[in-house]
Amino acid sequence: MEVVVEKKLRFAIIGCGAIAQWHITAIESVENAELAAVMDANPAAAQAWGEKYSVSYFSDMESLLTQGDVDAVSICTPSGLHAELAIKALQAGKHVVVEKPMAITADSLAALLQAEQNSAGRLCPISQLRSMPDIQKAKELIENGALGKIVMADLSMKYYRAPSYYEEKKWRGTWAMDGGGALMNQGIHGLDLMRYLCGEVESVSACAGALYHSIETEDTLAASFSFAHGGFGVLTATTSVYPGFQRRLEICGTDGSLVLEETQLVQLSTRSGLMLDAEKKEMKSGSSDPSQIDFEPHVLQYRDITKAIFSGTDLSLTSEDAANTIRLVLDLYKSAQ
Repeated sequence: MEVVVEKKLRFAIIGCGAIAQWHITAIESVENAELAAVMDANPAAAQAWGEKYSVSYFSDMESLLTQGDVDAVSICTPSGLHAELAIKALQAGKHVVVEKPMAITADSLAALLQAEQNSAGRLCPISQLRSMPDIQKAKELIENGALGKIVMADLSMKYYRAPSYYEEKKWRGTWAMDGGGALMNQGIHGLDLMRYLCGEVESVSACAGALYHSIETEDTLAASFSFAHGGFGVLTATTSVYPGFQRRLEICGTDGSLVLEETQLVQLSTRSGLMLDAEKKEMKSGSSDPSQIDFEPHVLQYRDITKAIFSGTDLSLTSEDAANTIRLVLDLYKSAQ
């Protein structure tokens, strides 16, 4: 009997920094994906990672795109380079996986979305938390009306980063390369989950500042907002409070309420009798140390990405959906300024 070998999507990692390890682990964990190349502007880093994983390595984008035998690239560089590199890859016909945020300005976001429209490649933004089972359970409960009308959402993202976090990587906390601080970098995941579960935000009011760290952007932001469906919400995002606490999202409606801590559904109570008061599992969290972020969500999203590319079906997170989260971040910054 002839053995049919399923084609694998060949990925290149662009940017051999800390977050690249999460992407490589995900690629290696997905059945029909494989790591084929790495690229970093620092030739020594590119060579070290290439030799570590026994793949081709490059130190410039043009060489990777013309000489690298790859179907897709995963962009893991500082945020300010995401859109520019993604556009180049899309223009070369490659599929693009891009870490959050996929762009940091309205202009670069518009250019990136246009590049996707003009390309045969797919633009796959990372927002990995949506894939987790308890997030999907919360989504189902809300869409099925278990909570009734959503009246209030309370998103708390009280993290801690030591001053050395910003000192070690000078691009962090800058407008040009980070695009923002506690909200654009750390808080964008929680903001995306709130949008995903509660719907679009109609108006915002925010205040922000650097209250602890010596950085250009905010390390602390507080905001209130109204949803398009009529409910209200509040959020806090900071990297200034010791020791740092897990992200908490409370969603409260006329017929019930639920609480998510990180990606775990820890409380649920509805008028119809659905009840949950879960014993909290030990969860990995980047609230105090970004190296402790869990790998599993990236694996789940990469599985969705490769499936969508091979089958031609829609991604569970489209580029336009991810763009709306970035637009909301920019609206919050505009209000704060």
